[in-house]
Amino acid sequence: MSNLRFTLYLVLIFLVACRQESSLERALAASGDNRKELELVLDYFRGDSLKYKAACFLIENMPGAFAVDEKIVAACQPFYQMYDSLSHTYDYDSLSIYDQYPSGKDWGRQIDSLWNAYSSYNNEKLKKDMCIDIKTIKASRLITEIEQAFRVWKENVYTRNYSFETFCDYILPYRQGNGLLVDSARQVFYSRHHGQFFANPGKNMIEEADSLLRLYSYIGHSGFHATGIPIWDVATLEKLRHGLCTHKCWHNALLFSSLGIAAATDIVPAWANRGSSHSWSVLIEEGDIHPFNPFWEQDLWQYKRLYSNMDYHKYWGRFRLPKVFRKTYRYYMEGPLADGVPAKDIPEAFRSLRKKDVSHEYFDTVNVRIKLRKMPSGTKYAYLCVWNYNNWKPVHWGKITGDVALFSGMGKDIVYLPMYCMDGEMVVAADPVLVQKDGKVRILYPEDTREEMVTTQYTGVLVYPLNRYNNGIITGTVLKGGKVYGRWGDTLCVFPEQIELNSQRLQVQSKDSVRYVRMMLPTKGMALGDLKFYKETFSGKELVKSVRWMTSLPLSFKGEPADNIFDAWSSTGYRRPLDTDYVDLDLGECCLLSEVSFCPYLDVEYKEDEIYELCIWQNGWQVITSGKGGKPLHFTGVPKNALWLIRPSSQKERKHVRPFVYENGEVYWY
Repeated sequence: MSNLRFTLYLVLIFLVACRQESSLERALAASGDNRKELELVLDYFRGDSLKYKAACFLIENMPGAFAVDEKIVAACQPFYQMYDSLSHTYDYDSLSIYDQYPSGKDWGRQIDSLWNAYSSYNNEKLKKDMCIDIKTIKASRLITEIEQAFRVWKENVYTRNYSFETFCDYILPYRQGNGLLVDSARQVFYSRHHGQFFANPGKNMIEEADSLLRLYSYIGHSGFHATGIPIWDVATLEKLRHGLCTHKCWHNALLFSSLGIAAATDIVPAWANRGSSHSWSVLIEEGDIHPFNPFWEQDLWQYKRLYSNMDYHKYWGRFRLPKVFRKTYRYYMEGPLADGVPAKDIPEAFRSLRKKDVSHEYFDTVNVRIKLRKMPSGTKYAYLCVWNYNNWKPVHWGKITGDVALFSGMGKDIVYLPMYCMDGEMVVAADPVLVQKDGKVRILYPEDTREEMVTTQYTGVLVYPLNRYNNGIITGTVLKGGKVYGRWGDTLCVFPEQIELNSQRLQVQSKDSVRYVRMMLPTKGMALGDLKFYKETFSGKELVKSVRWMTSLPLSFKGEPADNIFDAWSSTGYRRPLDTDYVDLDLGECCLLSEVSFCPYLDVEYKEDEIYELCIWQNGWQVITSGKGGKPLHFTGVPKNALWLIRPSSQKERKHVRPFVYENGEVYWY
């Protein structure tokens, strides 16, 4: 049995199977020959009830916590020196966090080569043997950590009145993640910054935190180079000056907790509308949270807004989060692992009890009930998955009752696929579902009704730099209306700065009826895929169907007519520079407008020399037709209410293809 599996085994044995014993007794029983060290800690604090409770908390939750053998860090020291020398050659400070500049790319390639050579030669020395905390940690270390934690808790002007529970969860823990060395890092941080931060009243906590983080702005993202480099302690991360988000998150947590600030790491197990996952840092106030980018940037406190599932980034587009979990030292006895499900039938992401569901702290959630099919005998749990890096990745578990699974606190406006985990393999449990913006669940099953489909994209993200440029052309466009042509009254609406890839609806502010509309263009250019006007009627909102251009607009450089903006498909459009900074439209009737809908111009992502397959989800991706790139792909007779995906035929495993739903001539990306 591997060390990692042995750790999991300990958790299962001592936390689940023996529930008749107290959690403290279970932990002490698991400690073996190290029991005397833990009892020394308990004896030391027996006269102080609060510190004694803190010691019990640490010991009770210690089974399953582990560090790597210090020999691994020692074995890497020659490589660390080579890394440092090479990085100095390229000037540490000039290397881009996101590896956008030639110097950064060249540095990254050389770092990769350096690590590959070193790790191959020293393979045996770098095996990650573990030192299990419950069996190895010394009394002196725990006593020091507890005493220090209480000291900084009471010295901190912002947190001294926090509850004991908050203190135990976010200030007390000596460990911020498995694998890390338990050393004097927090004492070092304290000696560096004590008295300078969070010690004097009359200041702002976030401003102080901002100033503290700025001191460590020299630590940047590695650009995903040499991701296998062992970084298990603060000293190494600060020496290398580069790491992954996970590295900087535990660095931040140790830094802030060393000064009495409650801090943690939050994670999204998989994005719902792009590849990969993410972890970030969060400061915790009682009643509020302050999430932030683990690496320094000017607007690092924007995560609470960006991760609300309501907003999106000017450059990165929108973020959709299905779940957010907080890494914890405390065990949360819930889910399949706590219910005795064998580890082989649990996705790896849920083989840990050290996490807390905090999705509701970021976005509105909804409980999702899904009827399952082909349920294997004895199955207790199903898993909701999102499409991520060309695969379905589980993001939450659901307890099964009868043939229905309940998934609590899910993000909205997301497509999920229910699946089982059987012997380590994910198996489809039901049709995909779209949890809509209103929280209603829509089953995505192809209907007999057919429609036409026109698309320009297959990745569902801003294609750099073209679509960014297109969005920039129309950002800030002002629409004014008038009953009489040339007499422009109130502003109807203004195109926002942040523009998505699909249509956005803007509320019309004016209460006056209009027939004519002037579009005031900030860039003397047009880049629209679609433009619609909706009027108020006795029966509700209705589309204005007789819109025409009053301004004569020439064909685009691609031969596109401006009337493409009024056709049935948002994927067709019109883009070109113009001689004037306005264009005029006639609605064909005088009416009271309620909404304006627009979609930006989307450049064709399909390459001319490639064939693209249109795939429908039916228990797997099934190819139903294909088309040649170089132009928008036009398909006829495709079923409604299906989940779709388009992929290059020569790159079927391409990571960045995204699924979509097609409705009323428009693509909705998920």
